[in-house]
Formats: sequence, C-alpha cells, structure tokens
Amino acid sequence: MASMPLTIETPAPDARDLLTQEEAHARAAAVSAVRYDLAVQFAANAATFRGAIGVEFTLAAGAAATAAARGVFLCFRGRTIHAMRLNGVAIAAPDWNGYRLVLPAAGLKLGAVNRLEVEYENAYDTGGDGVFRFIDPEDNGEYVYTNFEPYESHRMAPLFDQPDIKGRLSLRVLAPADWTVLANGGEAGVSAVEPDGRSWRTFIETPPLSSYLYCLAVGTFVGRRSEVRIPGRAEAIPVGLWSRRTLATFVEHDRFVRLTEQAFAFYADLFGRAYPFDKLDHIYCPEFSTGAMENVGLITYNEGYMFRSAPTPSDVTDLAEVVFHEIAHMWFGDLVTMRWWNDLWLNESFATYVSYLCLTEGSDFPGAWREFNVQLKRWALAEDDAPTTHPIAGLVADTDQTFLNFDGITYGKGGAVLKQLGARLGRAGLSAGLHTYFERHAYGNATLDDFLAALEAGSGVPLGDWSNQWLRTSGPNRFAVAISPTPGGRIARLSVNQEVVSGDPILREHLIRIALLRPAANGGVAIEAHEALISGAQSDIPAAVGSPLPIGAVPNLDDLAVGKVALDDATLRLVEERLEAIPDGLLRQVIWTAIWELVRDGRYPVARYAALLVDRLPEEPESTIVQQIAESTISPLLMRYLPDGERERWGSRLVDVARRRLARGGDEGMRIIWSRILVLAAVTPRDVEEGWQVATGETPLDGVEIDQDHRWALLVRGASFGSPQSAARLRAETLRDPSDRGQRALISAAVATPEVAAKHAGWARFFVPDGYGSVVRTTAAVAGFAWPWQRELLTPYLRQLPEALLALGAADSTFARNWFRAASLGLWGDPGAALVAIDAFLVNVNDPAHAIPEVDAARLRRLGLTERDALQRILRQRSLAAG
Repeated sequence: MASMPLTIETPAPDARDLLTQEEAHARAAAVSAVRYDLAVQFAANAATFRGAIGVEFTLAAGAAATAAARGVFLCFRGRTIHAMRLNGVAIAAPDWNGYRLVLPAAGLKLGAVNRLEVEYENAYDTGGDGVFRFIDPEDNGEYVYTNFEPYESHRMAPLFDQPDIKGRLSLRVLAPADWTVLANGGEAGVSAVEPDGRSWRTFIETPPLSSYLYCLAVGTFVGRRSEVRIPGRAEAIPVGLWSRRTLATFVEHDRFVRLTEQAFAFYADLFGRAYPFDKLDHIYCPEFSTGAMENVGLITYNEGYMFRSAPTPSDVTDLAEVVFHEIAHMWFGDLVTMRWWNDLWLNESFATYVSYLCLTEGSDFPGAWREFNVQLKRWALAEDDAPTTHPIAGLVADTDQTFLNFDGITYGKGGAVLKQLGARLGRAGLSAGLHTYFERHAYGNATLDDFLAALEAGSGVPLGDWSNQWLRTSGPNRFAVAISPTPGGRIARLSVNQEVVSGDPILREHLIRIALLRPAANGGVAIEAHEALISGAQSDIPAAVGSPLPIGAVPNLDDLAVGKVALDDATLRLVEERLEAIPDGLLRQVIWTAIWELVRDGRYPVARYAALLVDRLPEEPESTIVQQIAESTISPLLMRYLPDGERERWGSRLVDVARRRLARGGDEGMRIIWSRILVLAAVTPRDVEEGWQVATGETPLDGVEIDQDHRWALLVRGASFGSPQSAARLRAETLRDPSDRGQRALISAAVATPEVAAKHAGWARFFVPDGYGSVVRTTAAVAGFAWPWQRELLTPYLRQLPEALLALGAADSTFARNWFRAASLGLWGDPGAALVAIDAFLVNVNDPAHAIPEVDAARLRRLGLTERDALQRILRQRSLAAG
C-alpha cells in the first residue's frame, strides 16, 4: 500500500466499482447511526474540487460483527487521498483501490461509535453522473451539480453508498461568494468573504437519508424562492426555481410554485402526511443526462423541460407530470426508501401512478391518462413483448445491474399495474394502505412485502395472488372481444378472450371495461360500457347479451387493461373511416396505440397505418392526441419501417397533409404540433428545403412558426442530404443560437454529412462517453451518424460494428443504452445486413476469448437482443408488404 498522499488516476483493471446485495446486507448489519460532516471546496475554473469528511458510525458488537469488521469499507471513487484518520489515529497507507476504502480492523471499536476522517481531492465527472461541471459557451458561466442514483454518491466523498444505510449529512461548502450554493437542506449561515473571494455556506443537517439522495448545486445559477403554505404545516415552505443565467428568461417560477402547491396538497391527503422536509428547490441543470432526479429538497431537471418557445398543451402536461412524479418521491423513495435496488421498480412505478392521479384529480390536466397510454404503456408493451422481458419485480445482484432492467417495464408496466390495483382496491382502500405504510416506515427503509402488507392492512384485500400474477411473471397478454350474433341481429354471447403473447405462460386476472361502439345521430358513435373481472382464456359478459350488435368493440375502455388489445375487422374498418367520431378521447388514444402495436407485430401493414395517419390524424380534434401519435410513430414509420421509395412517398404526403391542416387554422396547440409534423415528415431534400423556407419566412404559412429545436432539426437533416447550402446556413444559425444546444446540433450536422471523412472522424470518437467532451455531446454526435438514405456510405461500418460495440461494455450503462437509441440499426437503411451484424456482435459478447466481465456482457447482451428484436419486426413488415 502506498503512503500519503495517495493518488489513483486509473484503478487496476480487475477492480470493479460495484456493490453486491450480499455485501450491502452484511455491511448494513454491522454499521448504523451514521452521521457525515462534509466540507467541500470549489474554485472558479478549477479542474478538481477538494473535500474533508468526518464519518461517525456505530459498529455492532458480537461475533458476526467481528467478522464483518474485518472487511468494513466505505465506497470512494476519487483521485487523491491527502490524509486519513480512524478514531484519531493517522492512517499512513490506506487500503484503497480507487473504488473501496477498507478500514483497518485493528483500529475499529466494536459495539461503539467510530469516527473516520478523510481529506481528499477529486476530478469532475464527464459522464453525467457523480459531480459534473459545465461551462456555458455563451457567457462562460460555471455550473457544478451532482447526480448520484444509483451508486454514484461516492464520487463526491467516501460514504456508505447503499440505500439502507441512511445517514444524517451536515454540509459546508466553500465557493466563490457570488455563486449560488444549493443543497438538500436550507442554508444556516454564510461566512465572511475570504481573501480569495470565496465564502463558506453552512446548511441545516438533514434527517437520515440514503446517500444517493444527497445533492449539491454550485455555480452562477439564478432564481428565486416563494413561500408556500399548505394544510398540516404551521410554517411556510420555501419553494425555489433555478437555472443558468443565459436561460433565466425562460424560467416559469409561478408555474412551478403552483404545481408544487397542488402536489403538496394532493399528496398530503393521499398519504396522510404533510410534505416531510424543510424546503424544496427545483433546478434546471445543463447537460443533465436523464430526465429528472428526486434528491431530497433539491429536484434536478433536464433543460429539455424548459420551454424556450411556445409549448403545446401536451408539453405542459409532460412538465407537470415530471414535477408531480419527482415530488411524489419526497414521500415514496425519500421519506421511505427501498432497502435494496430490487424494489427500484416500485419506487418509480408508484411515483408514475400517483403523478397521474395528481394530474387528473389534484391539478388541471383531466386528460392526462391519454398521455400515460401512449408515452408509458406503449413503451411498456414494447419492452414486455421483447426477448429481454422480465418480471416487474426481480432480483438485483449488484449495483451494476440496477439500471439493467430500468426500462418501460419498470416505469410503464409497473405504473399500469398499480393503476389496475388502485381500481380494484378503491380510493379509500388505497389511501388507507398508504397512510399505514408511511406511519410504519417513515425515515426508514422498506421492501415490496412491507408495501403490500400495508395495503392489505388498509384495504382488507389480500394481495398474495395478485402479486404473484402481476409482479413475478413476464410478458403481455392479448385481449379480444368475441361476439356470437342471434339471427335477429342481437348479441347471443359476448366474451373477452385472452391469450399469452410472449413471456411466461400465464393468463392474469384483469378488471377491464369493454366499449361497445354503436351508431349515433349525424354519423356519430356512442359508447356502451361493460365492466368485468376477467380471468383465464375466455370470460363471458352476460350483461351484454340481448343488446343490438355493435359496429365495433374495444376491450379497454378507460385504459385499465395491461396488455395488448386486438381489434376485429369491423372495428378496424370503423376507425379507418371515422375514428374521430368516437366521443371518448382516451378511447381514441387506446385505439391508436393498439393499431401501432399491430404494426409492430406484423399484423397490420405499415402502408395501411401510413394511410390512417394521412386520413384520420388531420380530423382528430384534440391536439394532445395528435402530438402523442405524431411524435411516437411518424419517425419510426418513415425512418425504419417503410422501405426506400415508400418512405419518400408517404413522407411527402404527410408534409402535404400538414400544410393543408395548417391552412385550416385551429388553436395554438394544434398549429404548433402540425408545424412540427412538417419537420418530422420531411424525408426528401425537397421537403426539407421547403420546410426551411417556411422556418425562415421565405414562404410563410399563416400562424406557423418553426421553433429553434426544429430549425436545427431541419438543418441537420439537410446536412444528411448533402445540401449545398448547409455550411452557410449552419454558420448563420449559430449566430441566432450560440448556446450549447446549437453546439450539439453542429456536432450532429458534421457527422450527418454524407462524406467518408465526416463518418470516419465521428466513428473514431463514438464509443467512449467523453469522446466529444461529455456524454451529452457524444450522444449528439452518435445521433447524427446514421440515415436510411446513406446506406452505401454506412455499409463499411456495419461490418465493423460486431467488434466496435464491445467497447460499450465498459462504458456507463446510461451512455450504452443511449448509444443504441441514438444510432438504432433500424436507421442504417439495410435491416437485413444490420441483423447479420447484431448477430455477430452477440456471438462476440458470448465468446470467452473477448474476456468480457459477466455484468458487462449481460448489459451488452440485453442491448443487442433488443436491437435484434426491433430489426426482426422491420423485416416482418417488409415481408408482409412483399406479400
């Protein structure tokens, strides 16, 4: 072991930065009553930060504890340890491999309080996790923020980094006096300014928290706070909203305060407990690598949720859902935290479910379940009907596996299943169970069994069979309505048939509502509803017997069913002729989603779906539905499923439809989304050029304005076609938008250029997260690489993929997942050759000669199988079209 100071720039190849569940369980049995006293120092324009931490903890007595003490360790992914003391004794040569700091057993006190002190230094992270630093290219403003889920807080300091060792955090921060400093708790004091222009900020000690929920934001952030008063709290709660300086004009403080007030009131009633912390700040973080993060008292957001141009109603709903989702975590996840990452699904699914309850019942978004259907359930169905499907609840052996199954099943299927459960328990039973849960486990940890036990106690409904059916099995069921007619044109028998689509061979019990569609006056459609608890392969609906035959039937009114919905020929003909006549917006959304699933399954021709978009989407009266369908299906339809020639034909038809729909006028939301469709559907050089002329006002359309994001999208797409005006237009646009958003668009455009040199330059930097300086910039480059009209140019890289993709095994799991999304092989123009490449890649992953660690191989295998499934679906549609 080396002596002080000890610097580890690159840990040994055999060292792994992970924690197993077995190790965490043993450590939690030995360590308790943790307190951290952390002082962190930041300086302007510095490449590193310094820290000093005191860690107090009680080490259990007894034989088991003695054995555990021989291996008591803190997690620390740092660069340099300058000094270390254990119980007042200096440690000259720490046992540290760059990831784990093992405490010497001889210096520990069993059955007593121990104190560890470490002085250290660390570099900033570039992958979006840990302690991230960003320099704003517009004004050189400096911003530092943290992101720690699931296992990254030890990038900030030596910690017991696991959910069930909760610790109180006392924090002091030294930073330039003119910087803003935000943390989990409120600020307790500010020191005098020191000679170097920095000052110390001291923060109120937190209650016991899991370390992944600690958060710190330091830099030239600007914002303000308001005081919010809510029932159940005598004192007002400070609520703030913050951003970087160059985006301050886009910050909507009043909107966030109103949403926060609504969430506080709704959740306090649902959970039986007022907001449990002393303040709540919301902060937009530049280049934030995920959507948002529920840090206690300091929620961090991706800047994509900031409106830099006029939003649609759907955009506003999306923002409100994220805010409500993260605030729900203040109770479910933060106040009560999962014991281990096995239950991360419950953390996210529950927050998703109750956020939609809050949207529809506690706020101003009564139609939000439509967005749930297309954004989350559609995602869930895609993931659940894939070779990588898995049960909602499962085992997570180590921290590297935490995000392996962090997918549409976690968020979407889990949320849908909880919606189904909520309908069965009833609101009173659900709320009573939640009251019990928080009473039993506040400021502690809990498991799925603890949650179900509380719901059973509150509702009186046994949940063992439900849990086994829904949480511990995988794959979707499919539902179809079957009707036997009488000679007189009435229903002799109506049943709901259920079949296994994929995954485990189980037919689950469902509470569903069936919509029988009937003709109404003036060409309208009326809905007759029937509710039933179905199970097994066939369930009769006796209440429908004797009524007239319907003109259509959908077995998912109110979107309670969790699975795929089959539609018979009569229903399909009805929706192709007058879908917009169905008076229930959520049911129309359910039908759109069901038909898209038929496309993915090769049961509905892709050209027929394109015709449905052209014929019926312009007649849809609700802009939110238009937006959800357009943004979720137009790009995969044109860029993946339709072959050459058909892509261009249907793309141009959609552009023409968009122009004609815009000429009809409509509310602002409708104008915005049809303006976006002009861009989404532009897959020919002519349509891109005409779209640019609309964007610049050369050929204006009344009431149409192309926002900055879509201006950049047109320029990147133009670059992919080799437009001769691209270089000049890109230079001019950077004067209009010199922000980091513009810089990322320039990166995408450079790689999109159909030239060998441009592709070669991008390829050389693609496979490491900081290839372009940060994970977000690198992902932007990857997103510009592949276009279906560049098939010949991309062919040499398809041959390199089986080896090149192996590098993603050692990369951050989020980057690896985003890489496959950004450069999906369905975009490369040759799904058959791409399938050969992905098969060769999977062979390499499993080849012992490559010596890929199993945890990395599992991630790569999952990503490869997901990509393979997507390619097979494209090829299935091509075969269907070929007859």
